[in-house]
Amino acid sequence: MGTQSTAQGAAAPVSFNRHGPFYRLQRRLGILSDTDLAAGRRALLFLVLAWAPVLLLAALQGYALNPHHERALLFDFSAYAFALATVAFVLMEQTSDQRMAWLVGQFAVRGIANESSRECFAEARQNMARRTGSGLVEAVILVGAYLIAYVWIQGGAGRVEGGTWFGQVQDGELRLTLAGWWLLLVALPLFWFLLGRWLWRFATWGLLLRDIAGCDLRLVATHPDRCGGLSFIGGYPNTYVLFVFSSAPLLRQRCSSRSSSVVRA
Repeated sequence: MGTQSTAQGAAAPVSFNRHGPFYRLQRRLGILSDTDLAAGRRALLFLVLAWAPVLLLAALQGYALNPHHERALLFDFSAYAFALATVAFVLMEQTSDQRMAWLVGQFAVRGIANESSRECFAEARQNMARRTGSGLVEAVILVGAYLIAYVWIQGGAGRVEGGTWFGQVQDGELRLTLAGWWLLLVALPLFWFLLGRWLWRFATWGLLLRDIAGCDLRLVATHPDRCGGLSFIGGYPNTYVLFVFSSAPLLRQRCSSRSSSVVRA
């Protein structure tokens, strides 16, 4: 019975995105299923949920367009970057699942995973699923997302004299606009949470390879790929092209901080 369960677990499709409390919450809400991640529909839903209220609230208080460009949401390109990055984080779930399933499957297709290593290989995959589905990890990421969002908003509001469209700092106290409150409570935490989940998946991929390395693998030192038959692993970074694009808000924020420092000097 145990051998049969192991075999079934080994045959189950590999997924980095179908585990954890956040995935189960979306499944209960009916915006995805076990057979369809509905990445395009969810990306649009997250975009509207996170940023449509920001635009409406900013317009309500006169911060969508403003004579002072630093106080106008529609002239703040970091807002566009965060919105597009949120969409990209969701869209890449579909392609990453397909790519990861292919990469892990190559160990068996190429005969690298021996019969003797099948049980070890299945255990490595189960460990990966447990790590990506950890409720504790997602809780830590969520708390971290709110802390980083607060620090980002406070830093951004403090850099512009007279404040920005999302708030200002007076006597060391952060005073948010209505749009700033939605930015703090929903839009930015969603971005940082999705980013944190992807960073954790990078870590789980490395841990998966470590576990697989401990199995009885059939490696060929004279293999034409000069990597013992493991050259296909080098295709892993191609899975995350969108991740580089999604990191643009971080790069822009860093550059903006340096520019502000130079101007003050």
